[in-house]
Order: sequence, then structure tokens, then C-alpha cells
Amino acid sequence: MQPKIVKEIREPAMNGEELGPIYKSFSPNVLNDIGGKDQWLERVHIGFKKVMQEPGGTAYRYFSTATYSPAGKTGTAEAFYDGQYRVKGDAQIDTMNLSLVGYAPSDNPEIAMAVIVPGLTRAVLTTVLTKRLAVLLWMHTST
Repeated sequence: MQPKIVKEIREPAMNGEELGPIYKSFSPNVLNDIGGKDQWLERVHIGFKKVMQEPGGTAYRYFSTATYSPAGKTGTAEAFYDGQYRVKGDAQIDTMNLSLVGYAPSDNPEIAMAVIVPGLTRAVLTTVLTKRLAVLLWMHTST
């Protein structure tokens, strides 16, 4: 799908209470099709839901009480820092790149997100950071 920011443009509201009439709306634009079977995509969907909603899921303990039915996938990649603050000759600094992709509600998504946090040291707790980011990004869907 082609990313979009605007779903529709509306005329000004006359009474200030309601939205004005739609001036122009934008339809989804499919950019490509991976040719997968619907049952394959359904299996991925179920897996994403289990990550956040079932015991054993990597994000379950942080999303199990969410009222907005999240689905997603967490990820961690080992890396190292070799930037301007590293002293030449010192040992490399091990870091982690964290990721979280998700959507909610899982059965009829209204929002989707992808968060990547590069260059964290091992002193940072991955799950705590992931929880805080997700709560901030998804809190408006629980109302």
C-alpha cells in the first residue's frame, strides 16, 4: 500500500459543531502484491496477535491487559558503537538495535506503527522501553 497522511479533505463546517462535507477523498493505492495465499497471511496475523496477547509472547507481559487488542512483533539485533565518542584503541562498545512493529485493534486495524531504537547499551531494559513507547503510541485507541 502506498503510505498516506490524508484520508479526506472537508469543507468548513457551517455550525462549528460538526464536520463539513467532504471536498475530496483519497482511495488506497496498492503498489504491489506478494502473491501469498490468504491462509499464509492469516497465520502471520495470528502469530502477531499471540506475541502481545498470549502467555509466552515476547510482549505479552506488557500488553496482556491492553483493551485495544494489539498485535505486533518485537525484535532485537546486536550491533556495536564505533562513533565519535569511542576512544581509539578501546574495546568496541556492544549495543542493541530494538524494533517493534504493530497494529491495533488486531481484528480491524485503525493504526499501525514501526519503532526502531538504535544503539542502546545492554544496561537498558528492552521490554520496559518497548512498553513505554507502545503505551504512548497506542493510548488514544483505548478511548
